[in-house]
Amino acid sequence: MWPTNPGELLQWSEALYPSFTMKFSKFFKRCVEIGIDADVRGKKQIEKMLKKEQKRQEKLEGVEKELADHERTWNPYQDCRIINGTDSVDVKRLAVGIDIETPEMLLIDRMREKGEKVDAVLIHHPEGRALADLDKVMDLQVDVLASLGVPVNHSEARARIASGARSTPITSSAPSALRSS
Repeated sequence: MWPTNPGELLQWSEALYPSFTMKFSKFFKRCVEIGIDADVRGKKQIEKMLKKEQKRQEKLEGVEKELADHERTWNPYQDCRIINGTDSVDVKRLAVGIDIETPEMLLIDRMREKGEKVDAVLIHHPEGRALADLDKVMDLQVDVLASLGVPVNHSEARARIASGARSTPITSSAPSALRSS
């Protein structure tokens, strides 16, 4: 039987994976790979987009090259990134939620104070740069809806209206007080 509360879920997951840990960067890159494999645009189109970005960045010079978003050369999802913390954290326990904001982060901090080990936080709605780049994700939404039979003009109109909505990042700990030690 599946666990019905958070405590049971932790016990259940630890029983299944008692010593499973992964570097946060590896976890994040694996999430992106899974996304690419499931993307309705197809792996070839994604690879073409990534190569185009790589070539664009190769032409940059000076400050532009230094400030370029190098993650765009391997991660096609502008709303999916590590927002805070370090990618070298070993992750064994991950807090996961849809709209994790200050109250939930305070709860996670309190859990840590009480001895619960929470290595990172995975949230669905972006903050920071992931939120700032959200408008670049709307084309994917149009492609997804088109693959489901929604006329492109309808989904494009809806995407324009929803461009202020939120989508998917990954974050290892929010405030610096929550970083792994």
